[in-house]
Amino acid sequence: MLRNIENKDMKKILLVLAKTHDSAPLGYISLYTGIKEPLSILEEMEKKDLVRQIPSSKWSCCMGPTFELTPKTRKELFENIVY
Repeated sequence: MLRNIENKDMKKILLVLAKTHDSAPLGYISLYTGIKEPLSILEEMEKKDLVRQIPSSKWSCCMGPTFELTPKTRKELFENIVY
């Protein structure tokens, strides 16, 4: 699944989210990827089941949406790194 990703911005986002231990807010993703408005890309990635948005009931100091890798994506990403 991950090998089929050709969009460079999606790859940048995957790498940034892989470095986090939890979810990351849009500002963090934007800062470390250089993508000014990552929300539309993240929504597209969510449709492909690469990331998921954390429900707003989970605390966030920015009070905005936060995203994390899906367990399947995280597992596949780390398997590719190890092997």
